[in-house]
Amino acid sequence: MYLFKGDYAKAESLYQVLASFPNKNTRANGRLHLAKIPLRQGKFQEALRILNVGIETDLMELGEGEPALTKHFMKMVTSSLHGSASDAIEAVKKVMEIAAEIGTTG
Repeated sequence: MYLFKGDYAKAESLYQVLASFPNKNTRANGRLHLAKIPLRQGKFQEALRILNVGIETDLMELGEGEPALTKHFMKMVTSSLHGSASDAIEAVKKVMEIAAEIGTTG
């Protein structure tokens, strides 16, 4: 709710707690939510940077699974609306690749 209320500092502090949780999946979720803050603020390049860092960290901690898929999907949408077409296309390819690997069809 802090994110939607515009209390970005409070939202970030709570997402940082998630991003430093002992459970790897919870950390991955926290990293995803951290990218939502600059998205809400219209700072799309910063959101893409955070997503890229989150994707790399997910890869090290979890491999290419659902958390990375979700971040690539957010990157795809953000790039298609506020980034470059080539980045959006690469993100689409990655989403499709990971989805095929983990058996996600929709």
